[in-house]
This record gives sequence, C-alpha cells and structure tokens, in this order.
Amino acid sequence: MARVNEEEQIAERFRMNSLLNSGMHLLTFMSTTLAAASLLSYSKQTYNASTTAMIALGIGSCLLAMAVSWAAYYLYRAESDQEFNYPSKQSKLFALNGLVGAALGCSVVLTCL
Repeated sequence: MARVNEEEQIAERFRMNSLLNSGMHLLTFMSTTLAAASLLSYSKQTYNASTTAMIALGIGSCLLAMAVSWAAYYLYRAESDQEFNYPSKQSKLFALNGLVGAALGCSVVLTCL
C-alpha cells in the first residue's frame, strides 16, 4: 500500500513539474514575442531606422531573448526540475523557445512595417 501511495505521489509531482514547465514555456514565448515586436516597432517609429538596422536589431533581440530565456530557466526552474528532467536539455529548449518567440515577433513587425 505504501509503495502505491509513493508511486502516486511521484506521478503527481511529475504532472505538476510538467505543468510548471509548460506554463513557463508559454510565458517565455509570449514575453519574448511581445518584447521583440515592441522593440522593433518602437525603434522604427521613433528613430526611423533603415531596413538593415532593423534586421540587425531583430537579430540582436533574438539572441538576447535566447540568452534571457536560458538564464530564466536556470534561475527559476532548474533546481526543482532536476528530479524529472536534465536541466541542460530543458535549458536548450527554453533558449530555443525564446529564440523562436523573438523571431516571430520580429518577423511580424518587419512584415507589417
């Protein structure tokens, strides 16, 4: 009976860990998309930057979003996630998530402006 209860607790902790990671992935994606789009839009409207400067700023914001997403995972989730996942693998997924989110935000702004 104790073994079944322990397995249920482990399964529940695994589900909660997956839910927390999914929520953080969603938050990371949305925030990097919004931040990159806002940065490019503000730069274009305020400084009337050229297309080359906008592309360079977009690439820079994508790389920055990637680094911030990677660091945010290590700050907030790596220690508690260690039991169920490999933090190095998850951090790469978070970095990729930030990169894709920022690239999407930049693409939308560059297409619309």
